[in-house]
Amino acid sequence: YTDLECQGYVEREVFISEDIHYYPNPTSNDVKVHVGGKDTKVKVSVFNASGALVYTKDQTIEDISRKTAIDLSRQIQGTYIVVMESETVRQTFKIIRE
Repeated sequence: YTDLECQGYVEREVFISEDIHYYPNPTSNDVKVHVGGKDTKVKVSVFNASGALVYTKDQTIEDISRKTAIDLSRQIQGTYIVVMESETVRQTFKIIRE
């Protein structure tokens, strides 16, 4: 405690990005991803059904469309877990590669 008066304040705005939407699922090649909010970069990590990391990439979100793509064309058929991380969002979802 001091006798000094407060001369200002601190304000911080935290924006939580909107949901991530992805399609098609199942897919045979790549998955289109729509990322809401204001993030311009995301880290994409893809894990196989055994939990092994098979793909990771820092990707840029297109400013106007808010879209990016995940290329699964080199992966074998199966189920994959995708983790997308940015400054304001971390989301995990399942993709089936036909």
